[in-house]
Amino acid sequence: MSVWLGQGHNDSRTLPLFPVTRDARRHSWHLADADPAMFDVRPKFCFDGGKATRKERGDEAERVYKDAISLLRSMTLQRTGRHKCAVIARVMHALSKVAEAQGSEALGAEDLMPLLAWCLARSRQPALLAQLGFILIALPERLLNEADGYTVASLTSAVYALQQVAKDAQAE
Repeated sequence: MSVWLGQGHNDSRTLPLFPVTRDARRHSWHLADADPAMFDVRPKFCFDGGKATRKERGDEAERVYKDAISLLRSMTLQRTGRHKCAVIARVMHALSKVAEAQGSEALGAEDLMPLLAWCLARSRQPALLAQLGFILIALPERLLNEADGYTVASLTSAVYALQQVAKDAQAE
């Protein structure tokens, strides 16, 4: 069984993004213990502390990125698409602050997307596709051409990356 985001809607804002099988969704919970390297996060942003196991490396990195992960966990409490976008914007800002605190320059998309995908996995966000679908449907179209559009695109890319990692891990 596949679930398509936007299925059955004629609204141009809802996109048929990507199929998700039940197995991929079940396996994505296993990814909640993943370390950032599984998501192709560059080593300088992994903060693994030289830990031996994948779970220990993930736990150490989660300590560093705890603000971003906590914010993601609060996304389900938001009632409007705009507020959910604001949470994602704050998460991306928190990730950038961690990078800057470590002496790195501002994060580009090539560094931000894997980190955001990893944080989504660690946040154990329930019904992630439903959250994304709600944002796409509830956000006024005029806002998609502004900063909120970038956050929606970032979230969509991160969700897709999370699904790809889940599929790759399932194939192993």
